[in-house]
Amino acid sequence: MYGAAPDAAGKVLYITVEAVGMEVDRFLPESVDVVRYDLESHRVLDSFPLPSEIEAPFLPPLLRPAPDGKTLYVLSQNIYFLDIETHQVVDKIDLSKPRAPGYGAAGLGFAPFEASPGVLYGFYRSPDPILNKTMFGITRVDLERREVTSFDISTDLKLEWFTLSPDGKRAYAGMDDMVAVDLDARKILARKEHVEQGRQNTAMVVSSDGTKLFVGGVGPVIHVYDAVTLEPLRKIHAGGDIMNPPQPLPRSVLGK
Repeated sequence: MYGAAPDAAGKVLYITVEAVGMEVDRFLPESVDVVRYDLESHRVLDSFPLPSEIEAPFLPPLLRPAPDGKTLYVLSQNIYFLDIETHQVVDKIDLSKPRAPGYGAAGLGFAPFEASPGVLYGFYRSPDPILNKTMFGITRVDLERREVTSFDISTDLKLEWFTLSPDGKRAYAGMDDMVAVDLDARKILARKEHVEQGRQNTAMVVSSDGTKLFVGGVGPVIHVYDAVTLEPLRKIHAGGDIMNPPQPLPRSVLGK
């Protein structure tokens, strides 16, 4: 299982499952299926293979149910609109086309961030034939409006993970380097190089007041940074290997 996403009502979970056959001396990937799981009855409603026209060159694609309950967004090299009842592709947002001759495509990167239902952010790397350099940029996709906007912010950076401030005005990305970006002005506010060394961190979470940035993942430590300056503030020792990306929780959950 590579990922799971609940529908808008919180009743059905969509799970990406890769079937693997066990041979005598090897494991062979067979197919990638979508499983619909009922969270109330705790049973599988149905499952079906992804249509052959969905291109997923790397890991199985991410799933995001649409608010209308009738469409499933499949996020891979492109974004596909899948009819939940017929299991057929009914529309597509092509993110693999070059923005112009000689340039690269404005994709969403390895791990797109869902700012709100139907609005995704990610980043891309693209050759610039005029500057003769690789550029790093940010892409925003509105699935309901079928709109894609993108802009370059710098020459290439060593970044993989992406998140937004609660007000949606600042973007953060990190891995080896780390940046804070003003989305309105489309410029870098702060930048640190060679920040995260050693075991890779796999998630970034901004605090609810927008003042702190929590970076964690593989390993026992969550690093806390100032969200404006990107200066380190402290470390939180979890007492064990976290492995999975930290997820923000509603404050109401903590009181239960």
